[in-house]
Amino acid sequence: MKHLSSFLLVVIFAFSANVVNAQMSAINESKERIAELLKIDLSAKCGIESIDNFAAAVKSVADKTSETSNILVNLTDRINNKTDIPTVDELKGVENHIKELSKSVTEAGNLAVEAAKGLKELKNPMKIKGATKSLNDTKKALEIIVKEMEFQVKTIAEMFTSIS
Repeated sequence: MKHLSSFLLVVIFAFSANVVNAQMSAINESKERIAELLKIDLSAKCGIESIDNFAAAVKSVADKTSETSNILVNLTDRINNKTDIPTVDELKGVENHIKELSKSVTEAGNLAVEAAKGLKELKNPMKIKGATKSLNDTKKALEIIVKEMEFQVKTIAEMFTSIS
């Protein structure tokens, strides 16, 4: 019986260590995505209103995405260190923030159609180059944002489970 309880303790410890390692890996990947996202210059204007509006909307979403991920990393640290464990209300606030972020991504995505039309209507080769770069940067940012939001949704769900 003594060996069985020792074995169970080892299994529980190993499982806990794997969960923490997976969580830390996800957090590190999130930090890398955010760093990559922040390197993209979404504030540069190409002079085409529809493209500039699209880029500005995506920049706003990128900033909110970064802010939300930083909050989630902080909350994860608090839970893991068992210091100042967040309340359900605090987590619900972050969850609502993520829902609003999702709406903002949809709204930004809706501007993509007009931005693409704006690019097609261009005749000046000098403007086409800048507009294409702006659209490519914006597309890359949105791809990162979507991946980061997957992390955010999964993380907030795990937080609700861990404090329950």
